[in-house]
Amino acid sequence: MMAEMSGPRPSDRFIPWYIVGFFVVLTMVLGTLVWIAEQNFPGTVTDKPYERGLAYNRTLQAAAAEQAMGWHGKVTLQPVADGYRVRYELHGADGLPLPAATVQCWLYRPSNSKLDQKFALTVQPDGSYAAPVTLPAKGVWEIRLAANAGGHDFQQSERIVVQ
Repeated sequence: MMAEMSGPRPSDRFIPWYIVGFFVVLTMVLGTLVWIAEQNFPGTVTDKPYERGLAYNRTLQAAAAEQAMGWHGKVTLQPVADGYRVRYELHGADGLPLPAATVQCWLYRPSNSKLDQKFALTVQPDGSYAAPVTLPAKGVWEIRLAANAGGHDFQQSERIVVQ
């Protein structure tokens, strides 16, 4: 009869190294993921966020004053032969167009800030405001408009999907 061996096997001496190796590989994988995340960070959402946070009460007061004016606008993105045309109709509290406003437009791409655009809209004969624009990508865009007429400011934002 053969006697059974008791005690550790020769391969058991590597068990501590398996544990160390596991943590070394885990650290390398997690370090790689952290490096990728740091390299692809798009940057800050706003410039000077602390100062903008301090000015939040002024922003709320301006929004209340803006709402009290009763202005309302409608923005559309119309396809044209060589791209798109942003058209904006701005009406006062009486429902009549406001033709003497200065209107700025920002097109924001939520997924890629490198595609953002800023331009001015010009007044059209029908009292609306428009400008041609070329969108480099399809998908979700945010249109932000800022109008100033008679010393009063009005802002509007709308999210659209370009097919």
